[in-house]
Amino acid sequence: MKFNDITNDFKISYQPHKALVFYMQSEHSGYNDGLYIESYDFSEAGTPMNAHPLSKNEIARLRKMFEQKNDPKQRFLHFNGIIPENLLHVDFTPNEERVIWYTTPGMQTMFFIQSLGIDDGVAKVPGLVWVASKHDLKIFATKIKVRPDQNTPLFHAPFFNMYKTGAVCLGNVPVSFTNDESLQDFIQKWQIYFWGSRFSHLIDNHQPVKTNIIQLWQQQTVKNNVFPVSVLNPAKLLLKNLLP
Repeated sequence: MKFNDITNDFKISYQPHKALVFYMQSEHSGYNDGLYIESYDFSEAGTPMNAHPLSKNEIARLRKMFEQKNDPKQRFLHFNGIIPENLLHVDFTPNEERVIWYTTPGMQTMFFIQSLGIDDGVAKVPGLVWVASKHDLKIFATKIKVRPDQNTPLFHAPFFNMYKTGAVCLGNVPVSFTNDESLQDFIQKWQIYFWGSRFSHLIDNHQPVKTNIIQLWQQQTVKNNVFPVSVLNPAKLLLKNLLP
């Protein structure tokens, strides 16, 4: 008998969201089709609460989820092999799918429009938290070098083309995903889209760093210094604020 090694799966932190309890009438009651379903929500501590009859909206949502997972043409965000170690959260709600993952500090090739006066090159960037759906992307920075937890403070990503909300201005970047995109490909594609685009401007006077951002990246692309996280401006969010 062949066993699969699922040790790495347990590195991913999952939080209980909802529980269903099925009540069925006893065989001795004389009825064979009596069924009552009760739904429980969970507190942040993982305690079941707010018991209530399963609503029509909850039933419809469950039906859509099961229909999508059973349709080979609707396998968006399916796992392809081992769950990625940098995955933080996945929302599989049909048409509202969303993925949150992180990347640790490291070297990254960056591109800039000529008018900024910053040479294209390799620079060190801080740890990042990515939040993406099929159509949009948000990025935040962290000051840590390890996996963030739900209480990790978030900072504005220190890049051009960013809104104050963390949303990325994609410009004319041709973003495209298929209905059967695997989770791994989804993450990889978003990172390629982002890093492959050219940084060009600040949006709505948003200042993502405490210093001159042009001078910051002029120095980073030339000297390859460790990214100075002290210049990051706080986003006034914790990681758990990004979770539904």
